[in-house]
Amino acid sequence: KKTIIWNIQTGDIIANLEKSDADIYCVGFSPCGAVLATGSLDGTITLWDCQSWTKTLIFTGHSACVRSVQFNGLGD
Repeated sequence: KKTIIWNIQTGDIIANLEKSDADIYCVGFSPCGAVLATGSLDGTITLWDCQSWTKTLIFTGHSACVRSVQFNGLGD
């Protein structure tokens, strides 16, 4: 399993996110574009740095699939 990030204007691949144990169900970029959040079928939310495309934080504890992720207008 892999998650690929494309530039929608050029079609070029920007990043291949490292292999995940669970399928990613949803994604959301922070308003400033610095952070990507992914929600997974295993109930985790992962935050990714959009410069290095590395995981910065993993939230656990959801008892079911994470179906939606969203940042507020301030980028939090």
